[in-house]
Amino acid sequence: MRACELYEGIFAFSHLPVWKKAVSGLSHQGLIDALIDYCLVMGAPASSSWPTNKVFGQKLRYITSYTLIGNYIQFLDDPFLPPTLTALQAKLTASPRQVAELVKNLRAGGYVEAIPDPRDRRSLHLIPTLSLLLEVAKSPLAFLKSAEELGFCPPGTYTSLLMAPELMMRWMGRSVRAYQAQDVLFSPFPTIVRFSERDAGYVILTAVIAAAYMGAQGREPPFALTYDGLAKQFQVSRQHIGNLFGEAERFFTVRAGSILSISPDLICEFNTFALGQMAHYSLLAEQVLEPSASLSLAEIETLLGAATGRC
Repeated sequence: MRACELYEGIFAFSHLPVWKKAVSGLSHQGLIDALIDYCLVMGAPASSSWPTNKVFGQKLRYITSYTLIGNYIQFLDDPFLPPTLTALQAKLTASPRQVAELVKNLRAGGYVEAIPDPRDRRSLHLIPTLSLLLEVAKSPLAFLKSAEELGFCPPGTYTSLLMAPELMMRWMGRSVRAYQAQDVLFSPFPTIVRFSERDAGYVILTAVIAAAYMGAQGREPPFALTYDGLAKQFQVSRQHIGNLFGEAERFFTVRAGSILSISPDLICEFNTFALGQMAHYSLLAEQVLEPSASLSLAEIETLLGAATGRC
């Protein structure tokens, strides 16, 4: 269980500021504990009966929700770019029908509001609520908190964003713009991508990583790695866990709730991915927390209105 190797998939991007910052954390003595802390946050049971892990823990659905937030922030900056369903569909590789169906479900779950455009009542603006923001920002916030442990950002950065939904929305909006400009933080990691394409696949992976690292420290994770335990933990079927573990035997082997083996390549890839995320979100946090990045009163009222259920 080594944490000090760099995954080769990012070598082409190592000159970028985000990866220079990320690489600086490889030798930090607190890296493994920071990774465990992140994984335990992601592996916590959902607080809602709504299948949040299944929805937000799957790539297509997460990217759709993430992009929806980005479209709304873009609209605040430019009112001639309304955050409509058509605008959202145009930015995604998913089919228009898939996007429309997900947005319909998000609206039904209270995660998105559809507000008529005051200039064209036939057009609806898709407004993310605070509930959607917190679900989409769950992993970024957990990465940011771990980034603080590594000294990537000043103490209190995580709390400053957590306590200010309007700034958190801006923070996520900047992340969306960076991702759309050039994806140097997600696509270079094929195993992470593969897991994320399955329902709750990414969060199940974080549970395995946490259990592996905790086991190496002689600690027990606060969850069972059995099919039944993980199915209950992540709101998926027992068969789904079995299928996922069967497909993953190239990377790790779990039997009767115990990890029999785990690939060093997987550990290397996950650690590098996580450091990139920590660096990315800490750099963006510095930007939005600068006084020059403050929102106008009108923007704050708009954001908070959406977040508190305005219709």
